[in-house]
Amino acid sequence: MNNRERFNRILSFEPVDHGFNYELGLWGQVLDRWHDEGMPQDVNLGSLIGGSEFFGLDRVGYLPLRVAELMPAFEEEVIEEDERYLVKRYSDGHVSRGLKEGMAHGTRLSMDQMLSFAVKDRADFEAIKHRFNAKSPARTPEWWDDIVRCLKDRDYPLALTHNGCFGLYSFLRRLMGTENACTIFYDDPDLAHEMLDFFTDYLIEVTHRALNEVEIDYFNYFEDFAFKTGPLVGPKIFRKFLLPR
Repeated sequence: MNNRERFNRILSFEPVDHGFNYELGLWGQVLDRWHDEGMPQDVNLGSLIGGSEFFGLDRVGYLPLRVAELMPAFEEEVIEEDERYLVKRYSDGHVSRGLKEGMAHGTRLSMDQMLSFAVKDRADFEAIKHRFNAKSPARTPEWWDDIVRCLKDRDYPLALTHNGCFGLYSFLRRLMGTENACTIFYDDPDLAHEMLDFFTDYLIEVTHRALNEVEIDYFNYFEDFAFKTGPLVGPKIFRKFLLPR
């Protein structure tokens, strides 16, 4: 039984020879600590999301569509910087304040403090729509036909979209911030429906070719709507706004 067979049997609640060993990833600081504790320096771990021979993690593939990026992206800009903090505008339009101390392999010690977001109202949303250009050739990797051919006889599961493609609530959160993504369902439900319809249509269009040409095992997306004390949206909101899509 290979990785792909095992993965799909587990999802179908069928018996397998052993479980599927998978990790979501690790922070850069963890990698440094493991090296300090004796792990060989030349071990290629990546983020562990795709598996690891060194740790015996099962292989997982992600179709390399550039679904989450804005095209064209916002111009990145350093707004303020001192010896401790960096305030920067990023490619998705948000501005955040990050701690520079303890940075390792592109990972901060703590989450950034979010200061502003690209969408505050309907006018901002209209202004950003063109950045979700599903027809941009840059969203599909070069040598696509070769990629499709190589994936036909694989023995590992393949996800549609990479880890980090945004789910519906997370789409709102990314553009508006957590607070506004929670209150828009009450303050402006029509805009919430419109934004969710727009993103759903975009996802369908941007993945259409891949679904027709590649046999996908599962759909992977980022839907981060839990807080330390419970969910950020309740069942009623989920059923009304998210589930129908």
